[in-house]
Amino acid sequence: MPVADQLKQRPTTKSRPAPSGIGPWLPWTDRAGRLSMLKLVVFIIVCAPTVYMLAVWWADKLPTMTTFVVKESGEWSMRFIVAAVAVSPLRRIARFNKLILVRRMLGLASLFYGFVHLWFYFTSQHYDWRFILEGALTAPFLTTGYIALLLMIVLGVTSNDLSVRKLGTNGWRRVHWIVFPAAVLSLLHFILERRTDGDEIALISGILLYLLSYRVMRYYNLPTGPIMLFLLAPLAALATVGMEGAFYKFATGVHAPTIMWLNVTFHEGLRPAWWVLFACLIIALVMIVQERFFSSAPARGERRR
Repeated sequence: MPVADQLKQRPTTKSRPAPSGIGPWLPWTDRAGRLSMLKLVVFIIVCAPTVYMLAVWWADKLPTMTTFVVKESGEWSMRFIVAAVAVSPLRRIARFNKLILVRRMLGLASLFYGFVHLWFYFTSQHYDWRFILEGALTAPFLTTGYIALLLMIVLGVTSNDLSVRKLGTNGWRRVHWIVFPAAVLSLLHFILERRTDGDEIALISGILLYLLSYRVMRYYNLPTGPIMLFLLAPLAALATVGMEGAFYKFATGVHAPTIMWLNVTFHEGLRPAWWVLFACLIIALVMIVQERFFSSAPARGERRR
């Protein structure tokens, strides 16, 4: 039989039709429109602060609701942008690539709460634009907050497939490196405001420093195995002690050695540095478990992102 006739008789494989409808656009589904339990759980988490603020507003439990919303929305914006930064190193350490599916959601949630934070701050100032603009130029905590939000807007506007195609993969990645200064400025905004709990700031900063150190080491092709992660854990804890002491010295005038001494006397329970140490050791342990029992491919072989 001629080759042409054989090719005609050979069965052809039908290409899978592209997903249609609104399924792929729902926040709890993957690109194929299938339910993703991971995205569903994270979606519930990012919506929970809104539900909480609305519930308190409805119950009218507080005399100054505007101040309450400013505080809550701002803190959640900070938490979610830091969580978005943590996604990439955590997915590599845990070898859980599906974690990347929630990075965009976390970033957009941070932007949403940032807008809520800004709007209710304007409301608390009775939309006195002159006072607001002067504060942006003279108050460092406002300046850092505005810059952080502007960076989040850039990230939010370009967090779509169209932007990836227009900018190219490398260009898109270069733009989205600004997520790091956005997260740092967000933390700095609340440190300078001097009203946020210093323990939480120290805890978040310590874990973020640990994960960013892993990213930097990986970027420069330095060893990033479990042993190195274990060695980084006490260094991150010590850095947390220093950051906590600096925060309370700046915010309350308490001498830094006093705060540092609390880390070894345990008079007020476990300080943030100890929780950072435990969290970082657990992260290193996760890498050991994954390399030993669930993966045969070396971590260094993964493509950087």
